[in-house]
Amino acid sequence: MGLDIAFNRQAALDAGLVLEMVQNGSEGESCSDDPEFNAWLQETTECVHVPYCDHLVSNDGSVTDIIVRANKWGRTYEPLTQWLMLNNIPWTEF
Repeated sequence: MGLDIAFNRQAALDAGLVLEMVQNGSEGESCSDDPEFNAWLQETTECVHVPYCDHLVSNDGSVTDIIVRANKWGRTYEPLTQWLMLNNIPWTEF
């Protein structure tokens, strides 16, 4: 089961959260049967480096908010929410 966490983008960046653009596919990767998938492989996705662990999650937010999937039973929920709490950044879960 997924859980999305949303929080203020600028507050997180000011507190030191690191974002990185990552290409969806590796160099030269393609699928001859699906041109839409091939186009997606060439696109980039903005990802969040989850504090305290070596893990990236995609940002599905907007210009003002970061929204990431952070499963409570997975590796990202606890480190991310601890970091947000330590930096006094409120978040919502949905």
